[in-house]
Formats: sequence, C-alpha cells, structure tokens
Amino acid sequence: MQESGKMYRKDEQPKTPAEEFKLPFEGKLSEENRWVIMAQWIPMYQNLKWNMQNYFHP
Repeated sequence: MQESGKMYRKDEQPKTPAEEFKLPFEGKLSEENRWVIMAQWIPMYQNLKWNMQNYFHP
C-alpha cells in the first residue's frame, strides 16, 4: 500500500447540469426544481481542503 500522506482524496468529477441529469423511466430534472436551484447556491468543494486541514493536523 502506497502512502501519500493525505487523509482524504478529492475526486475531480464534473458537475452534471440539471438538463443532462438522467433519471429512470426517461424522467428529467426541471431547472425550476427547488433542489436544483439550491444545489447551485452551495459551493460543494470550494473550501473542503481548508476545512479538513482544521480537523486533521499531522
């Protein structure tokens, strides 16, 4: 096992736009859906590294 010295790994995955998100039975997400709108307000990984550094000191 190779150790990188990090406690977590940040996966670089592109955010899927609401109009391209696939649901079962050919359903689609509306851009007016309140959860879709709220997801645009939240910067998911913007401060993740800074937050994790505050909790895990070497």
